[in-house]
Amino acid sequence: MQYMQWSNGNAELDRMKRYCIAYEYVQAEKIRDNAVQGLEELKNKISEIDNGAEKMLEEIQVMEKKVSELSAEKEASMGGEVKLLSEKVDSLSRDLVKATSVLKNQEDILMTEKENAAKIERNLEELKQSEEEKARAVKIAEDGAVDLKRSSQELSKSLEEHEKEYQGVLAVADKNKSLRERPEGEKQPLLIKKHILASPAASGALRSVTECIQISLGHCCLLEARGLALTPILLMQPKLSLQPKLSSSAHRFSTMVQVTKYKWLLMKLWALIN
Repeated sequence: MQYMQWSNGNAELDRMKRYCIAYEYVQAEKIRDNAVQGLEELKNKISEIDNGAEKMLEEIQVMEKKVSELSAEKEASMGGEVKLLSEKVDSLSRDLVKATSVLKNQEDILMTEKENAAKIERNLEELKQSEEEKARAVKIAEDGAVDLKRSSQELSKSLEEHEKEYQGVLAVADKNKSLRERPEGEKQPLLIKKHILASPAASGALRSVTECIQISLGHCCLLEARGLALTPILLMQPKLSLQPKLSSSAHRFSTMVQVTKYKWLLMKLWALIN
């Protein structure tokens, strides 16, 4: 019984093996047939591609020939124009180099001018400050000139009064010339007379100086009326200081007024003596 089962199993196994081998064989034949068919198709495609490549080469050769012909025609027809354009390009290149060089030089000049402008601005600021200082100095001088003018007017007025009194004293002295001279104190009247005779010269000098100052002040007023003030004249000489001269002139006027008063007193004394 077991033998029969074993024998049946071996027979079944052999049958299955033959079946598998037959199936594999059939599949291999199918694969072979398909491969042969695919190979034929590939060969056909390759032949078609080769034919297409040959046609393309022929067309390329034809196109190259046409291109060479067209290039020759173009060079023949446009050779002169291309030459002119090439020459124009060269000329423009040279002009561009020149313009670039000129532009660089102009930029350098512009930088130099900017530096000079900055220096000029600094100098203007310094001059402005100096002008302000000079203006203050001129204002002080003009104030001093106003004071001097006022003092001159006062001195002129005082001088006129003293001259009137002096003329009166001279008239009295002329009337008393016929009187008898006193013997006592003879030297003192002579000395007083000497001073009195010198007083007209002092008075004339004082009058001349006063007239000169009045003329100068009138000239300054005339300049100011014409728009030429004293300020620009003083600015032309910034180192000039008017204050010491004004003070000196005022001191001389005061001294001369005192001398005039002294002469006037001497004349009164002379009149009393005579």
